[in-house]
Amino acid sequence: MKILSCYWQVDDSVNAWPELVSEQAIPPLLRRRLTDLGRMAFNGLSSASATVGGSHIPWVIACRHGDTARMGRLLTELAEGETLSPTDFSLSVHNAIAAQFAIATGNKKMQTALSGGEQSFELGLLEAYALQTETGENIGYIYYDQPLPAPYHLESDVPAVCIAMILSGATDYSNGIDLSYCHLSESTQSGFYPFIDFMNNQTSTLNLAVAGGSFLMERRHG
Repeated sequence: MKILSCYWQVDDSVNAWPELVSEQAIPPLLRRRLTDLGRMAFNGLSSASATVGGSHIPWVIACRHGDTARMGRLLTELAEGETLSPTDFSLSVHNAIAAQFAIATGNKKMQTALSGGEQSFELGLLEAYALQTETGENIGYIYYDQPLPAPYHLESDVPAVCIAMILSGATDYSNGIDLSYCHLSESTQSGFYPFIDFMNNQTSTLNLAVAGGSFLMERRHG
């Protein structure tokens, strides 16, 4: 399996491989409905989709905490006995951001949304890997998260982060990143930070621990 393309953002730093593709403009009405997390994720979804010509593909979405800005407002409204915001309520589900992107682009392919605690990035990648292996289709995978709002901010030090990639079983690409799953591993690296270091530093390999084994990533040059 290959990673055909990857887009990553950490706080205000935006990068992509093999090149940064222009992001699709967010429709004004949708932009007003999205939070900062939603706009960041929308940019990742649109950039990754553009690398496959905007074709409609299944997506796997992983996020540990979800849209905490919305959840914080909803919990505050509940505590104060106020009427819940219909927009926040309807867009608070875990796949809401990707669903808004699917509606905006007319993508009717399946979506899988999950949260896996501290291993959300790796477990989401494992789900996308399994889906590509099963279907043989190009699969989009996106992981995103953001710092928790007060009073929960001391529980997590995650930055604003978004990683979006396209997985393919195609073998006719001389350049790319090979991705394979090994059932046994002694790797101690885990989380999205080693993956971002791998992409930023252009190192040749990465062995990333995941449940039951590890992912081996290797750069190929034609």
